[in-house]
Amino acid sequence: MKRFVVLGLIMAAALSVVFPVLSAEITITQNQAIDFKRIISGPGQSCTMNAVTGSLSGGACYDTFGSKGVILINGDPSRMVELEVIPGVSSNNLTFIPRFEGGTPVQAVSLNHVGAQLVNIGGTLSTDPVSEPDTGAVTLTYTLRVNYQ
Repeated sequence: MKRFVVLGLIMAAALSVVFPVLSAEITITQNQAIDFKRIISGPGQSCTMNAVTGSLSGGACYDTFGSKGVILINGDPSRMVELEVIPGVSSNNLTFIPRFEGGTPVQAVSLNHVGAQLVNIGGTLSTDPVSEPDTGAVTLTYTLRVNYQ
Protein backbone atom coordinates (compact mmCIF):
# COMPACT_ATOMS: atom_id res chain seq x y z
CA MET A 1 0.00 0.00 0.00
CA LYS A 2 1.34 3.43 -0.92
CA ARG A 3 1.24 6.19 1.65
CA PHE A 4 0.87 9.84 0.74
CA VAL A 5 2.34 12.92 2.32
CA VAL A 6 0.67 16.25 1.68
CA LEU A 7 3.37 18.87 1.64
CA GLY A 8 3.24 22.65 1.67
CA LEU A 9 6.41 24.71 1.97
CA ILE A 10 6.54 28.13 3.53
CA MET A 11 9.33 30.60 2.90
CA ALA A 12 11.33 32.13 5.71
CA ALA A 13 13.24 35.20 4.56
CA ALA A 14 16.56 36.43 5.87
CA LEU A 15 17.36 39.88 4.52
CA SER A 16 20.86 41.20 3.93
CA VAL A 17 20.77 44.71 2.51
CA VAL A 18 23.94 46.39 1.27
CA PHE A 19 23.66 50.01 0.11
CA PRO A 20 25.39 53.40 0.33
CA VAL A 21 22.29 55.62 -0.13
CA LEU A 22 18.86 54.48 -1.30
CA SER A 23 15.79 56.58 -1.98
CA ALA A 24 13.40 53.67 -1.36
CA GLU A 25 13.42 50.70 0.94
CA ILE A 26 13.28 47.17 -0.38
CA THR A 27 10.25 45.01 0.28
CA ILE A 28 9.96 41.29 -0.28
CA THR A 29 6.56 39.61 -0.47
CA GLN A 30 5.76 35.94 -0.88
CA ASN A 31 2.99 35.95 -3.51
CA GLN A 32 2.74 32.15 -3.60
CA ALA A 33 4.21 29.42 -1.39
CA ILE A 34 5.75 26.31 -2.90
CA ASP A 35 3.37 23.36 -2.75
CA PHE A 36 4.26 19.88 -4.00
CA LYS A 37 0.63 18.77 -3.43
CA ARG A 38 0.91 15.03 -2.70
CA ILE A 39 4.04 12.91 -2.78
CA ILE A 40 4.48 9.14 -2.69
CA SER A 41 6.38 8.24 0.42
CA GLY A 42 9.17 5.73 0.33
CA PRO A 43 12.84 5.79 1.27
CA GLY A 44 15.28 7.41 -1.14
CA GLN A 45 12.72 9.03 -3.45
CA SER A 46 12.69 12.57 -4.85
CA CYS A 47 10.37 14.98 -6.61
CA THR A 48 11.71 18.01 -8.49
CA MET A 49 9.65 21.11 -9.25
CA ASN A 50 10.50 23.24 -12.27
CA ALA A 51 10.72 26.87 -11.09
CA VAL A 52 9.35 28.18 -14.39
CA THR A 53 6.34 25.92 -14.96
CA GLY A 54 5.66 24.25 -11.61
CA SER A 55 5.83 20.84 -13.33
CA LEU A 56 6.89 17.91 -11.15
CA SER A 57 9.16 14.99 -12.06
CA GLY A 58 10.63 12.08 -10.12
CA GLY A 59 9.71 8.87 -8.35
CA ALA A 60 8.15 10.60 -5.34
CA CYS A 61 5.82 12.80 -7.42
CA TYR A 62 2.16 11.85 -7.32
CA ASP A 63 0.83 14.92 -9.12
CA THR A 64 2.04 16.33 -12.46
CA PHE A 65 2.04 19.97 -11.34
CA GLY A 66 2.51 21.75 -8.04
CA SER A 67 2.62 25.43 -7.14
CA LYS A 68 5.98 27.10 -7.69
CA GLY A 69 7.05 29.75 -5.20
CA VAL A 70 6.63 33.32 -6.39
CA ILE A 71 8.40 36.20 -4.65
CA LEU A 72 7.80 39.89 -5.41
CA ILE A 73 10.70 42.29 -4.83
CA ASN A 74 10.07 46.05 -4.77
CA GLY A 75 12.68 48.81 -4.48
CA ASP A 76 14.43 51.51 -6.45
CA PRO A 77 13.89 51.20 -10.23
CA SER A 78 16.73 49.51 -12.16
CA ARG A 79 18.60 48.39 -9.01
CA MET A 80 20.41 45.06 -9.08
CA VAL A 81 19.39 42.46 -6.53
CA GLU A 82 21.40 39.32 -5.77
CA LEU A 83 19.33 36.45 -4.39
CA GLU A 84 20.32 33.18 -2.75
CA VAL A 85 18.07 30.34 -1.59
CA ILE A 86 19.32 28.29 1.34
CA PRO A 87 17.85 24.95 2.44
CA GLY A 88 16.18 24.80 5.83
CA VAL A 89 16.31 22.00 8.37
CA SER A 90 15.05 18.56 7.30
CA SER A 91 11.84 17.45 8.94
CA ASN A 92 9.82 14.22 9.04
CA ASN A 93 12.50 12.43 6.96
CA LEU A 94 12.09 15.04 4.18
CA THR A 95 14.68 17.47 2.79
CA PHE A 96 13.96 20.38 0.44
CA ILE A 97 16.69 21.97 -1.70
CA PRO A 98 15.30 25.23 -3.20
CA ARG A 99 16.38 26.42 -6.64
CA PHE A 100 15.72 29.35 -8.97
CA GLU A 101 14.99 29.13 -12.69
CA GLY A 102 17.84 27.21 -14.33
CA GLY A 103 18.37 25.05 -11.22
CA THR A 104 20.76 27.42 -9.47
CA PRO A 105 20.79 28.51 -5.79
CA VAL A 106 21.95 32.05 -6.71
CA GLN A 107 20.33 34.53 -9.09
CA ALA A 108 20.87 38.20 -9.95
CA VAL A 109 17.91 40.26 -11.13
CA SER A 110 17.40 43.87 -12.09
CA LEU A 111 14.30 45.66 -10.83
CA ASN A 112 12.22 47.04 -13.69
CA HIS A 113 11.43 50.71 -14.44
CA VAL A 114 8.84 50.83 -11.62
CA GLY A 115 11.13 49.00 -9.17
CA ALA A 116 9.49 45.56 -9.16
CA GLN A 117 10.52 42.02 -10.08
CA LEU A 118 8.84 38.62 -9.72
CA VAL A 119 11.12 35.68 -8.95
CA ASN A 120 10.10 32.00 -9.21
CA ILE A 121 11.41 29.27 -6.91
CA GLY A 122 11.21 25.50 -7.32
CA GLY A 123 13.56 22.78 -6.14
CA THR A 124 13.86 19.15 -5.11
CA LEU A 125 12.10 17.39 -2.28
CA SER A 126 13.85 14.18 -1.17
CA THR A 127 12.92 11.48 1.27
CA ASP A 128 15.43 9.97 3.67
CA PRO A 129 17.35 7.06 2.06
CA VAL A 130 16.39 4.71 4.93
CA SER A 131 13.23 5.94 6.66
CA GLU A 132 9.83 6.81 5.18
CA PRO A 133 8.15 10.10 6.07
CA ASP A 134 5.02 9.96 8.19
CA THR A 135 1.71 10.63 6.47
CA GLY A 136 -0.02 13.97 6.89
CA ALA A 137 0.71 17.61 6.24
CA VAL A 138 4.31 18.76 6.50
CA THR A 139 5.71 22.28 6.41
CA LEU A 140 9.37 22.86 5.56
CA THR A 141 11.17 26.19 5.43
CA TYR A 142 14.00 27.68 3.42
CA THR A 143 15.76 31.04 3.57
CA LEU A 144 15.88 33.69 0.87
CA ARG A 145 18.97 35.89 1.27
CA VAL A 146 18.83 39.23 -0.56
CA ASN A 147 21.73 41.57 -1.38
CA TYR A 148 20.25 44.86 -2.63
CA GLN A 149 22.82 46.96 -4.55
